[in-house]
Amino acid sequence: MKKTIVLMSLLALCFYSCKDKCKKCTYKVYIEGNTNQDTLETSKNYCGEILDAIENEPKITTIGTLVRERECISCY
Repeated sequence: MKKTIVLMSLLALCFYSCKDKCKKCTYKVYIEGNTNQDTLETSKNYCGEILDAIENEPKITTIGTLVRERECISCY
């Protein structure tokens, strides 16, 4: 019984510590200056090292007339 309680406590601690480090990132891709073009949008949850790498990227990237914007918000 004691081992079960300890195991559940460790799992809960791991879950709560990881939960704070996750964010939902939304990417919007569109052609600059083209108001008739639809915006492509995708969202995904990222955590840990992957989230750190993503947040080190620029929020707005432009290549020619193609623009990509990123916005990350806390999941919880």
